[in-house]
Amino acid sequence: ENVAAIDYFTRALALTPESDLETRYALHLARQDVYHLQGKSQEEEQDLNALQTLADQLQDQVRQAQVVHLHAIYLIRLGNYSLAIEKAQAAVALADAIGREDVKVDAIGTLVNANYRQGDNAAVFHNGEPGLALARRLGAREFEGHLLFFLGLATMEQKNPAAARTHFEQSLAIFQAIGNPRREGQAWLNLGFVASEEARYAAAQHFFERALALARQVGHRISESTALNNLGFLAGRLGDFKLARRYCDQNLRIDREIDNRSGETYALMNLSLYTGMMGDHSAALEA
Repeated sequence: ENVAAIDYFTRALALTPESDLETRYALHLARQDVYHLQGKSQEEEQDLNALQTLADQLQDQVRQAQVVHLHAIYLIRLGNYSLAIEKAQAAVALADAIGREDVKVDAIGTLVNANYRQGDNAAVFHNGEPGLALARRLGAREFEGHLLFFLGLATMEQKNPAAARTHFEQSLAIFQAIGNPRREGQAWLNLGFVASEEARYAAAQHFFERALALARQVGHRISESTALNNLGFLAGRLGDFKLARRYCDQNLRIDREIDNRSGETYALMNLSLYTGMMGDHSAALEA
């Protein structure tokens, strides 16, 4: 489905006059989102650069803020969290300058995402709690769910799984209500993590499997890889190293296909661990 979408958008761009800036912007924006889902970084970057040029040509401040924000999301995907934070902060400032709170709350969600991935939980709460209040005031349900998601992760880091679970359950309910399977799958992943920490292993497996199915449904390769990694971790925790390795093999293959370097590193470490626990020490060293 995603391959067909890219083909459609590419054909449409070829047929759209260079002078039709708004239509070309919409097509590049749609194609960029599909590339992001697929983890195709080089192609995504090319569309982002085209979007930047078009936003500048249109002299559209909202679109300019949107592109800065999209660059922040892209940088998170690459693991460049410091620069992602700078871009997200710039997008928030641009949104404030033009008085667009809807654009601002979206950028705050990405800022909080980068804060969490950089390990700065204080910044997650500092930016996330006012962002959550803004999302609720605007009735921006998707962004409310997104911010609950990261506030839950930061709460989990504080060794408070019960409070984290409440955040994740609230975000799950929102994503189900608005029909966002991509975000719903990510909420299931986090509920699985909480269940695993609470030694509710059957529930954790069920939640991870729900997340995997949704990731495959929408073609979100990074979430698919994460779900497989978590299923492998759970199997290893329960002592089924053969099953853990099978999940890890699939996880590693996806990470290599989408050039997810950090994911590939973790997958290789896990593969070595599981292989060693199965008694194949020479293969573990090679992994």
